[in-house]
Amino acid sequence: MNSATRFLMVALVFSVPAAWLFAADDVKKQEPRNRPARGGQSFPTLVDDAAWFWFPGPKAVYHEGKHKRTYFGWVNRAGNICAGCYDHESKETTKAILKKNLNPDSHSVPSLLVRPDGRLIAFYARHYQKEATFYRISKGPEDISAWGAEMKVDTNGGYSDFTNAVQLSEENDTIYLFRRGDNLSTSGDTVSGDTVHWSPAKQLMERRWPRRGHTPYLKVASNGNDTIHLALVDCGPVDSTGVKSSIYYSCYRGGKFRKADGSTITDMGNLPIKPAEADMVYDGNASGFSAWLGDIAVNQAGNPVILYHVYVTYCKDGLSDLRYRHARWDGKRWRSHEITRAPSTRFRSCYPTGGMTLDHADPSIVYLAREIRGVYEIEKWTTPDGGATWVSERITSGSSKDNLRPVVPHGHKQGDVGLIWMYGDYMNTKGARYGDYDTVFKFN
Repeated sequence: MNSATRFLMVALVFSVPAAWLFAADDVKKQEPRNRPARGGQSFPTLVDDAAWFWFPGPKAVYHEGKHKRTYFGWVNRAGNICAGCYDHESKETTKAILKKNLNPDSHSVPSLLVRPDGRLIAFYARHYQKEATFYRISKGPEDISAWGAEMKVDTNGGYSDFTNAVQLSEENDTIYLFRRGDNLSTSGDTVSGDTVHWSPAKQLMERRWPRRGHTPYLKVASNGNDTIHLALVDCGPVDSTGVKSSIYYSCYRGGKFRKADGSTITDMGNLPIKPAEADMVYDGNASGFSAWLGDIAVNQAGNPVILYHVYVTYCKDGLSDLRYRHARWDGKRWRSHEITRAPSTRFRSCYPTGGMTLDHADPSIVYLAREIRGVYEIEKWTTPDGGATWVSERITSGSSKDNLRPVVPHGHKQGDVGLIWMYGDYMNTKGARYGDYDTVFKFN
């Protein structure tokens, strides 16, 4: 009999004292490598009519069993929640619709997880709505052609979006599912085969800012064995009240929540975590500049690496001065460095950024999108020394339309689909509920 799989729905918000101030002059860069690059339009298209947002994850995973395949999720303009599969041997792509007409909002993209038996689980939720989180399990291993019935995880009246799923082999393949909450306790479920049993979940941390709209956002990474790494931004970066968003870190291991140095904060039975108990990676209020979360991964030493953006100016005279930054725990302290500046003149969004991602197999590699001569292009940035210096390489150049939100599939190998991104027109207007796009997925 298979071991039971537990899901833990968690609302994360917390605050700690100032520990690090933003500095723009701590960067030593090397000249870009002038390797050949081509416009985004000339890269192969993975799927038409597709978009995603950066918080849900993983959005794409590589799995090698009977087949060598990359699985990925997206939302299309009809509002369908979709899953795809690229076979690295046949070079064919198959597609499936998980739910029709949920909504076209790119925030609703599913997060994917491959179970030990090769079956996939896809989690998805409508953006910023107080309704259930939905999920489906594929009927066969390494096969997205048929899915079990849609199931749901209730929210106890809170929000359910931005799902992040991880699995721990040393906890009998326990699966933890995190999502954005609304300062409420949420719910969890137990899955054994296709039988579902619901169990209470825990609110992980207190909400830092009581004002409506100050909801947290998080990214999750794991070694897949015994540890879950959590990066959090405590609220949106643009706020008329003067609140500046900050970046925090905590991890879960052995039934306890810990700081990066391994010291215990609390255990599962004594949540939520109190303020001032977790690591502050970046203090927005002390520095005067708001931050926005990019990604989190685990390096070869088992230490967390976090990407985040800092808004030095926001929409002043039509220009946003954005800085892409890199932070890593070196075993004793957090070290943060600027990767590059990314001024924006084009996005009409709340948070103008093209997005960035770590290569989770090698977090010294960062892929990011920034505006070059009026068009967003994809670049690869590599650091040989933990972020102190960087070398850049163009992936796209001279594109006809924007290249946005790059993602490296978790567990990817050398070869096709080492990088996936959105290409096309993405207006990202809040009034359109983030559904105003005409984009496809490109890959390299």
